[in-house]
Amino acid sequence: SLEPGELREAVAAARRMKLRLHSHLSETSDYVDFCMSVHGKRPVHWLADHDWLGPDIWYAHMVHLDDDEVKILADTGTGMAHCPQSNCRLGSGVAPADALAALGGAVSLGVDGA
Repeated sequence: SLEPGELREAVAAARRMKLRLHSHLSETSDYVDFCMSVHGKRPVHWLADHDWLGPDIWYAHMVHLDDDEVKILADTGTGMAHCPQSNCRLGSGVAPADALAALGGAVSLGVDGA
């Protein structure tokens, strides 16, 4: 819900205060389609342009990632909060948590709307 210019301000402020950031990302294919149509990039690539990747940032869901996005997450230490129960209930798919973990990426188990 932030304007693109506000993303850099928010992450810079959080990092100055040594806070971590969390959001939801790529939970549905519609999410990815929207990002592609509006920004011309997949979500992880778009967030990379706004400094929203790193070991201090975690995203919930991330069901619809391609192999390149998974590698970028692993390389930057960006975390995935894998929410299988929520994703199953919504029928949104299964996040590539195993692929991210296999690359040494940070994966946690999350719940969404218990």
